[in-house]
Amino acid sequence: MRSRLSTTTSLLQHLESTLQTFLSSGSRFRVVRTISPSAGGSVPPTRPSPALSSLYILDSSFNPPTLAHSALARVAGVDESASEQRRLVLLFSTANADKVADPSAYVNRLAMVHLFALELSDSLNRRGKQSIGQDTIPSDIALTSTAFYSDKAAAISSTSTPVYPPQTRQIYLLGYDTFTRFLSPKYYSSHEPPLSALDSFFASGCELCVMMRPDGSESAREEQAGYLARLRDGMLNDVGFRAEWSEKIEMVEAEKDAVGVSSTVVREAVADGRHDDLQRLCFPSVARWIEEHGLYKR
Repeated sequence: MRSRLSTTTSLLQHLESTLQTFLSSGSRFRVVRTISPSAGGSVPPTRPSPALSSLYILDSSFNPPTLAHSALARVAGVDESASEQRRLVLLFSTANADKVADPSAYVNRLAMVHLFALELSDSLNRRGKQSIGQDTIPSDIALTSTAFYSDKAAAISSTSTPVYPPQTRQIYLLGYDTFTRFLSPKYYSSHEPPLSALDSFFASGCELCVMMRPDGSESAREEQAGYLARLRDGMLNDVGFRAEWSEKIEMVEAEKDAVGVSSTVVREAVADGRHDDLQRLCFPSVARWIEEHGLYKR
């Protein structure tokens, strides 16, 4: 853990400079670092192979990154095909559809994403070698200045110098609660019908992988699992949802040891001085960073 903290501390000035350049540039997407086991860990952004087929994208404000984020990210490491070339993107959004941005806090969040990515890579690597005898997929730490998923997808695929091959499919990793917000008409009031705003997202081939809440009752799990069926049956057709979009949405069960927690819960634990809860809900190095930098205290 100490080596991860030292590595991240040594990169802090670089991360801050990169962040400030991005915020002032008007850019909508930029890769900051790549976490690659084959390259020895954290390295400057590396261009993926032209054979890359799937991009798994975990978009969040990471305030802070938690074990719930790691449960979502581990979906990218599931062995669908040992020959499929995949890549994970930890996409730090500097814009939020629900909250006012706070740029002063961004550098610490980016540092925590870096720590999170290093620990996640170790976890995925151990799992990958156990299951298929291969190193894990690489992870990109990236920035976006867009708040809505359709804009994020366009930003990733339409950069002036494309980062990823044009045929790469984008699969967005969402928790169930984020998924229901994704389909909430209130966010798309400038469109008529509202969910027609998602036409370009699904038309471009983007997909969703939605993880159900890990800590719900059996009836709650059945309710969540049935949501997709109700979409197929036309539940949101009157606000612009198209039944064929449901074919690009996959609902998955959370792992047995997955932790159902929000970043808000972690911030409240720190504010209340609940050290044990912080340690339980975040990777060790992320928890240490929060404590050493005095984050989220009242």
